[in-house]
Amino acid sequence: MQSLATSLETIFRDQNAAVSRLSAILDGLAAANSTEKPNWRDSIIDLLKLLGMDSSLHQRQNLAGTLGFAGDVSGSAMMNIFLHNRIIMAIVQNHAVEVVATLDDLVARNSERLDWRDSIVDLMKLFGLKSHIDERKKLATGLGFTGELSGSGTMNMWLHTRLVIAIVDNGGKLPAKLPKKSAASRVQALCRATKIKEGILPAIAAVWDRHNTGKPSRNEFEAGIYAVFASLEPEQRKSMAFAFAGYGELRKDGTAECFFDDGLAKKVRDRPLEKAEFVAEFMREGVAFAGQQLFSGSGGVIGPGQVRPWRPPGGVPGESTTPLAPWPWLTAIRTDASSTNEFGNLESVRAVPPETGAVTPLDYQFAQACRFDPDASGGIVAHCERMHPPPAPPGGLFGGNCEGGPNYTFGNDCLRIPTQRAGGSIRLRGFNFITPTVKVHLQLKDHPPLPPQECVIWGDRETAVNDEQGRVITDLRVRDWVDVPIPSEDPARPGAPLAAGLYDVWISVIDPGTSGIPIVRESNRLLLRILPNENIHFLFRSDRGRCIKETPGGGDDEIWWDAFVGHLVANKVPLDVEGSIPFHVKDISRKPFPRAPWEDMDDGKPATYVCDVFGPGPFELNGVVAFAIVGFEIDSEAAARDQLQGFWNAFFEAFKKIADLAGAFGGPSAVAGLAEVFAKSGIQALATQALSAAIVAVFYLAVITLVTAGFWAVWAPADLIALDIFCLDAESAWDMTDSKRPLPGLTKREFGGEFDDNDVLIRVAQVPLPKLGNPGELVATWVQEHQYEARHDGDLFSRYALEFRLTRTSV
Repeated sequence: MQSLATSLETIFRDQNAAVSRLSAILDGLAAANSTEKPNWRDSIIDLLKLLGMDSSLHQRQNLAGTLGFAGDVSGSAMMNIFLHNRIIMAIVQNHAVEVVATLDDLVARNSERLDWRDSIVDLMKLFGLKSHIDERKKLATGLGFTGELSGSGTMNMWLHTRLVIAIVDNGGKLPAKLPKKSAASRVQALCRATKIKEGILPAIAAVWDRHNTGKPSRNEFEAGIYAVFASLEPEQRKSMAFAFAGYGELRKDGTAECFFDDGLAKKVRDRPLEKAEFVAEFMREGVAFAGQQLFSGSGGVIGPGQVRPWRPPGGVPGESTTPLAPWPWLTAIRTDASSTNEFGNLESVRAVPPETGAVTPLDYQFAQACRFDPDASGGIVAHCERMHPPPAPPGGLFGGNCEGGPNYTFGNDCLRIPTQRAGGSIRLRGFNFITPTVKVHLQLKDHPPLPPQECVIWGDRETAVNDEQGRVITDLRVRDWVDVPIPSEDPARPGAPLAAGLYDVWISVIDPGTSGIPIVRESNRLLLRILPNENIHFLFRSDRGRCIKETPGGGDDEIWWDAFVGHLVANKVPLDVEGSIPFHVKDISRKPFPRAPWEDMDDGKPATYVCDVFGPGPFELNGVVAFAIVGFEIDSEAAARDQLQGFWNAFFEAFKKIADLAGAFGGPSAVAGLAEVFAKSGIQALATQALSAAIVAVFYLAVITLVTAGFWAVWAPADLIALDIFCLDAESAWDMTDSKRPLPGLTKREFGGEFDDNDVLIRVAQVPLPKLGNPGELVATWVQEHQYEARHDGDLFSRYALEFRLTRTSV
């Protein structure tokens, strides 16, 4: 084998590493290697092989000693990173002489004696970068370091190597934007954040490869996909080809196995891709990802909760002799799928067992009457007063109860009774939802109960059954969920609207019982006010945002925002005898935000623009509009922007056409897909009738977001800084724009682990702002800021904010 000096001289004899770019030279060598794809940036073994040198441990030990390494030579990470750094520095010192001269000149003009060759701190100081340990950790994270962020010699030397390469590639200057995280590290972060295996993209990639190599389609569905690919414009096709090539390269080394599921793709190698299996995978991923976001604690898995044997609280006849049983219990109603605001009563929040003291409702859970006054900035500030039970009559000692009765009377205050429109949906939270479905009951006062409805369960898979003292946990920590669509028609009078009014809501489950005889157990009751459905027009837009904290590294941020919008409406047309899909997707569109206002962002900088995300238009009867927001921080090179923009346009349109071709957005094939998903969960196809529009709308966009995010991660020259999925229905939109309704509470959600900060990719905070409008008017503009905090390996990476506004319109 050649010596280091001989190897470098052979490779760089006629090339200047600075002028030709060090990365371009070594990448060219790697590309010429037909048998392997050496990862010279991260692997000392691959770098030595690329240089034609012996990479065995023995030879690395000898070379490390020759270059001055005095530590553990047993093949430690420190030895390998030291050796990697010294070889790169040898290339720079001898084959990038202009860069060396430039840096030495900077040293000569600096008041400090800076050793840029050996010290990452001095190298950062030389270019005016903050070099404190926290700044080095952030920079290392931003460049893709996956080791311990402790300020160790290993991290410092790794960072020194990466920064030197970037400076040499830029001719001796610090790049305006430092290189992004590697594709492998982006995919690993996505794995931890979503915890879902994505199988659609590998299947589409397999069909793309067949199409590109001239192989014929094998069935009608594949022929349709071929036609979608063929319909792409030349530039779109070029962008897609580039992205698929990057996907293929990453999949070769196995670093993306945690995110991608090749099950369907492997089948497609030997036989055609079928519509039904495409839709089944579409539904599986959407339900899982949407379930994670809408039903915390479920892990995105449909199925029963854990059994928690206990006795129901007071008021149940014979409580003292009632045996311990898995009694179902409701703790709260949630009417807005995108909010964490919940409403219960004194019975539902009772801490049993054991008694842990009284539970005080949150401020928004009280019934309030509000007056709104203008502030100096043009907004409206709410002045809200709690509503009280009626006073005692003349001569009486005791006053009356609030509208909901004693369970809705908290001292001298009334608890709020949540509202929803007929045809909308609610979420019920509680515990001991121990069957795949439960029966949900609704009853208007002085009327017979409506026919019970079978509804899907999302059981709590995270909260332990017992606490550290061995006591059964049966309180607000438990999060068994049931998704409940509210009927739009009176079941007893087909065609007649559901009567408005105050309804009791409860659930029942079947307990097998200790004697083998099934027992029907009913939960406590909560109140829900159902309002008539109204068809009002709304405009949902974003017109401003800001940078709270820019991404680490030199230069300003270049930010891209895109919104995916899906409008789902009711569809009562039966599709076949197996069942029916009660919804269809009216429209799924992509709404890019204006780019120019988001250029050159840094800490504290605002952006103003106009982006109409939805409307002006109505929420069609029982309709729901779902939104997915994706934000990128991109490299500033025009070529990278064009590449990313071209891909984003091409892939979204192509994927939407393929999904529509398969019937994933409605049609007979969607029935089989849903039936298969629920069958695997032990739920009969009949349960598809009880899915609410909100969950279905969100899981359609969840799939689009999941697939495009996966494709982004494997090739795109960008960092993900924002991810968000939320929805609006007619009632929530009406409530938000009612000038007399109080502002909602702060809502938070995250993509990643709920108990481990290192698994969190994006945190979202919905911060309500003062409503806009004229005091005394019934209608106001609702304003809310969504703050997106990106985290890499547990550390804060960036924080950006978008402001959204919702207005009722007459158009």
